[in-house]
Amino acid sequence: MLEPATESIESFNIRSRPVNESSSLRVSSVAPLAKSFSISTSKAIAREIAKEKFTPAELDEEEQNLERLQRWREACPELVIRSTFIAGFPGETEAEFEHLLGFMREAQIDRAGCFAYSAVDGATANELPGMLPTELREERRARFMAVAEAVSTAKLQRRVGATMQVLIDSAPALGRKGGVGRSYADAPEIDGSVRLLPPEKASKVLRVGEFTRVRIIGTQGHDLIGQPI
Repeated sequence: MLEPATESIESFNIRSRPVNESSSLRVSSVAPLAKSFSISTSKAIAREIAKEKFTPAELDEEEQNLERLQRWREACPELVIRSTFIAGFPGETEAEFEHLLGFMREAQIDRAGCFAYSAVDGATANELPGMLPTELREERRARFMAVAEAVSTAKLQRRVGATMQVLIDSAPALGRKGGVGRSYADAPEIDGSVRLLPPEKASKVLRVGEFTRVRIIGTQGHDLIGQPI
C-alpha cells in the first residue's frame, strides 16, 4: 500500500471562480497519494482591491466551492486544506469582513493564516480611498485568527484516538525520553507538531528522519500528543 505524501501537490483558486469538476476529479484521483492541499485566495484578494461586489451568481459559485470542498473530504476524509487570507483592505466594511469569517467557519479550513493589509510600494491599492486605521486592520486580523484557531483546535481534537504515521524530527536518547515529529498535515516551522511520549515498548527506538506509527492521545495548543506504538 502506498504511503500518503507529506507535501501539498496542487493549488486551486476559490471564491474567484468555481473549482470545476475536473479539479474535483484530480483531487479524487490523487487522494490515495496526497492528503494536504493549499488553496490560493490571491484572486479573492484582487477582487477586494478592485472593490468589486459579489453578484448573486458569484455567491452561488461560492456555495458550489463549499460543496466541492465537501466532496474532496468525502473522497479523502483525512484531507488537510490550508490557505492564507488578508484582512483590512481599503474600504472593507464590517459586513464584508463578517462574510469572510462566515466563509472560514463554513469552509472549515484546517490551517489558515491571516495578515493585516499594508501598503506595498507601487501597488495600485495604495491609491484606493477608505484606508482603514492600522488598529482596525490589526483588530480584524486578530478576530480572523481567533476563528481560524477555533476551527483548527476542533479539528485537532478529532484526531485523538487515531493512529498516524509521524516523521521523527527530534528523539533524545533514541526516543527513550520521547521526541518531536510531524504528520502529513504539519508543515515544518509553520504548523504545530506531534509531541511524542516514550514508546510503549522498551525495545522500540526512535531515529531522526525515520517514520513511526503513533497513537494520538491528546492535544496541547496547536500540537498533538502521541504515543509511539
